[in-house]
Amino acid sequence: MSAGLGSGPFFYWIIPISLFIGFWITQRKIPKMEKEIN
Repeated sequence: MSAGLGSGPFFYWIIPISLFIGFWITQRKIPKMEKEIN
């Protein structure tokens, strides 16, 4: 079991986490940009 826990779980975790962080950053920045434009 430990043999399969090399870089596999890291890949499976880092991809959704990076996507979630990117989505969260865009959700945080877009409202600020809209406020500045208005």
